Amino acid sequence: MTQVVELPWARLIQIQPTWVEQLLIECEKCSEPKLTARAYCLKFAGTQENLIGLVDMMAEFIKKFVFSEAELKAFEDKGRDPWRQAIKYFGDTDPQREGKYGELLLFLFVESVLQTPLIAHKIQALTDYNDQVKGSDGVFFGKYREVDTLLLGESKMYQNRNNAINDALDSVNKFHAGASAQQELTTELLVIRKNLTKDLTSQDVDMLLEMLDINSPRHQAINKAHPVLIVYDEDSIPEIEKACTCSEDASERLDAQFKRIAHELHPIIKSKINDRTPELNAVSLDFFLLPVSSVQTFREMMYEALHNTKW
Repeated sequence: MTQVVELPWARLIQIQPTWVEQLLIECEKCSEPKLTARAYCLKFAGTQENLIGLVDMMAEFIKKFVFSEAELKAFEDKGRDPWRQAIKYFGDTDPQREGKYGELLLFLFVESVLQTPLIAHKIQALTDYNDQVKGSDGVFFGKYREVDTLLLGESKMYQNRNNAINDALDSVNKFHAGASAQQELTTELLVIRKNLTKDLTSQDVDMLLEMLDINSPRHQAINKAHPVLIVYDEDSIPEIEKACTCSEDASERLDAQFKRIAHELHPIIKSKINDRTPELNAVSLDFFLLPVSSVQTFREMMYEALHNTKW
């Protein structure tokens, strides 16, 4: 196994798994060599889905999504509130069209569960805060399946689960298949190189830049993978809210329901991959599946939490 370089991945990780343990139930993990599907669901507060708990946590972590630790310390040294600066990057966009909510949640999952840090704050490249980030929805680098890996993330928050999975796979596929795949990847790597986290030393930056050079031997030695976040409407959640008697009862019902769904979804996702180009089978895909009672409500709550007003 080729050892590319030892960068301080653990030091670069800003998000720990505590939030997952507090807010989510990990119902199931179905895995094979190049496809993993992780099914989560929100814990209940009493007999209700705790969507507000997730929204509050996401809003709190926005500053770490937008800024590196070095930048956060600089704000602190100047007596400025980094959170107020960070929310500016979310603009005043219709919450039903805002893609940054999914990018933020993807960041939280990948850093805390996969233990691979965000290496490029692409959101800072926006000149118009109402624009959406182009290319991948998150850029991470670290040890994935014990190999140095560049992870290009994708997030979809749709009401319809199948549409979300299909669109996510199409977005990932553009980096690997077709006449424009090489150009897509080259462009993405150029954007990453210009927006690297400020928490790297100059020596770390030099090594990472070499790994991001598509023609370098070090780039050829690393793997590529795609963490994919799918947030979707699940009709059974309101039914569980009606039927459960307490949070413990709800957890048991949710766990049983989504264990079954995870086992059903794994072969469905595999079939959708096989329906596309052979190149998509050559890279690792790691799905985070999070059903909610209403994606529309989730988006509206996120907007209100950030802007202190309804859309």
